[in-house]
This record gives sequence, C-alpha cells and structure tokens, in this order.
Amino acid sequence: MSMFRQLWLAIIASTLMALAGSLLVSMLSARTYLESQLSIKNTDNATALALSLSQSNPDEVTVDLVVSSLFDGGHYEVVRVVNPQGKTMSERVSTDTDLGAPSWFAHLLPIDAQPGQAQISSGWKQFGTVTLVSQSRFAYAALWKSAQEMVLALSLAGLAGGYMSSLVLRRLRKPLDAVIDQAQAITERRFVTMEEPSVPELKKLAQAMNVTVARLKAMFDDEA
Repeated sequence: MSMFRQLWLAIIASTLMALAGSLLVSMLSARTYLESQLSIKNTDNATALALSLSQSNPDEVTVDLVVSSLFDGGHYEVVRVVNPQGKTMSERVSTDTDLGAPSWFAHLLPIDAQPGQAQISSGWKQFGTVTLVSQSRFAYAALWKSAQEMVLALSLAGLAGGYMSSLVLRRLRKPLDAVIDQAQAITERRFVTMEEPSVPELKKLAQAMNVTVARLKAMFDDEA
C-alpha cells in the first residue's frame, strides 16, 4: 500500500471518528435537555391539574371527567389519580405506538423523563394524588430531526475536510514526484535540478538532491 493511500485512510478514519464523537456528544446533550424539559412539564402540569381539582371540591365523577378531558387532548401518555389508600379513581393510558422517530433510534437514545406528581386536597383533607406523564413522541421527533440535521452538517464538514486534505496531499506529492523524476534522470546521465518547494522538509530534500546532482555532474565532467 502506497504512503499516500495510507495517509488517505488515516485521514478518513480520524475524520469519521471525530464526526461520530461530535454526533454522539450532541445527541446525548440534546436528549438530556429534552428529558429535563419533559420532567419540568410533567411536574408543572400535574401541579396545575391538582390545584384546579382542589379548588372545585372534587369527587370521583368530577375527577374522571377532568382526567378524560385532559387526556383526550393527546398530549399525555398517562394521567392517573389515586386516593390516599392507593386505589385508582381514574386512569387513562395512551395506546399510541407512534414514537415520531424510527424504533431503532428510540432504542439507542431512550428518553426517560420523570413523571409529575401532585397532591389533590379537599378542604383540609388529602383527596388523592395525580400522576401525569407527557407524550414523549414529540421529544423523539425533535431529537430525530436534530440528528438528521447534525448528520447533514457533519457530512458537509467531512466532505470539505476531505477536499482540503486532497489539496494538501496533492501539494506534497508534486515535489516527491519531482524527486523521483530527478533520480531516474541521474540513472540516464541527465543532470537536472528541481525547483525547491515551500514546504520546509521537502525543501531540504530538494536542496540535498540538487547538490547531489551538481556534484555528480562535476564528477562525470572531470572523467570526460
């Protein structure tokens, strides 16, 4: 395998690792943010629901009507109210399996938000506890969209980096090819000098080859 091919493989591997690392960190940060926002939303909505029920002298029929009305909006996975003894007074659980993102993506980056809980009071007595879990499909949809945008942006950055790397390798290859041509010319007793490149390391190589060519030419001239 040629040196330039090895360099290309090293550049591709390092670029892919950098892009994958950036994507992973971004997705984990976005998931953490969405989980925290869902948890805050669950707590706020559960508190608001409990306060609303507490102010209306609740009974089981009222609680069931309010829970049903809230659940029918389609924004919650679970809405549950239990009495102080732990018996369920009203419960609605979503059966919608649409996650808003591919199942493999949801499996790789599961969103686990804390459910919201709040106490319902009736006068000075505790009437029950409301538990509320918001729909996570909106968070999955936002995370999936963010992942697609990140992949697109990182792919464009990778292509730009690959193009720049090809320009650099082409710039390095040109003086090396000139050195090879100069060495082949020596075997044919043609003594040519090469232009010194701007790269410091290759410039030293070109200077050494030009000095060698000059000395060989002088040696053959003396023998002639």
